[in-house]
Order: sequence, then C-alpha cells, then structure tokens
Amino acid sequence: MDKKLRISQNSFMDGKNRKIVLRGFSIADPFRIQNKDQHDIRKDILKIKGIGGNIIRIPIMSGLWEEVPDLLEKYIDPIVKFCGDNGLYC
Repeated sequence: MDKKLRISQNSFMDGKNRKIVLRGFSIADPFRIQNKDQHDIRKDILKIKGIGGNIIRIPIMSGLWEEVPDLLEKYIDPIVKFCGDNGLYC
C-alpha cells in the first residue's frame, strides 16, 4: 500500500498513479471500546480488511480530548499504526 493519496479528476490515485476505490467502515469510539467494552478492535479491523475494506474511520467523542489528555497517543495513534501496518488507510 502506498500511503499517499491524491485526486486526479474525479478519482483517488495512490502514489504509483493507480486508481483506488475507498471502501470504508467506521469503528466504535476507541476510548469506549478499551475502557467499557474491553474489546480488542484489531480483530474487527482485520475482519473489515478480509471483506474488502481498505479505509477505517475512527470516531472521537466530542469533548473527550479535553477530558483525556493523552487520548490521541493512547487510543487513536495505536489504531492508526495498526491500520497502516496492515495495509489500510485511516
């Protein structure tokens, strides 16, 4: 996966100038998943990839970044890295 995307006319193109169709899925809020549900979202991300998904949307609950100072580093960054390591956009 080439991580850089650009738009050419009405299409997304990867860094090798290949047209790419984004097939996206949204996951649940990572803070809730880890703290309330105690669920390993990585399994879901791999299932999404297995059915043809290539981009993951990570929601962030409004205002949570004010309540949880390390929200990005602790909850968001690991998911973004996992997606990238597994060939998914995020």
